[in-house]
Amino acid sequence: MRRLRVALSAALLLAAGCTDVRDLAVLQYELSREFGRAAGVGLTDGLILTVTLADSALADASCERQAGAALEAARFVRRYAQFDSLLVVSVSIVRPRPSGRGTEPATHLPFRFPRTALQTGRVEVDSANAVAMCAMDNGTDPR
Repeated sequence: MRRLRVALSAALLLAAGCTDVRDLAVLQYELSREFGRAAGVGLTDGLILTVTLADSALADASCERQAGAALEAARFVRRYAQFDSLLVVSVSIVRPRPSGRGTEPATHLPFRFPRTALQTGRVEVDSANAVAMCAMDNGTDPR
């Protein structure tokens, strides 16, 4: 009887994990299709969703353009099936490796948007803070 319970519990946990993996795979595909650039997604503790956009031109763009693209991607994430359980959507912009395999490390901190701000549409302050943080991280004056 105990073995049956353990096996059933393991099967339920595995099924729940598969659902997360499937939902993340669908989101990654949709992000790549929507934005026309390679995208990666990751989930930390079921609370922080990280989106990585691999685009050389965007990685070299101004902080305003990067923050705008990050916000657009974060808003798109509202389609993620588990969106309501998230605390934060984090968006990193990186360069693809010249070999075409993988990406270069991020050159600055990711843009972070609270789920509640994305749900309510109140992201203006977060966007302004994202631009300021990007500018500080790049060593430029955010004003």
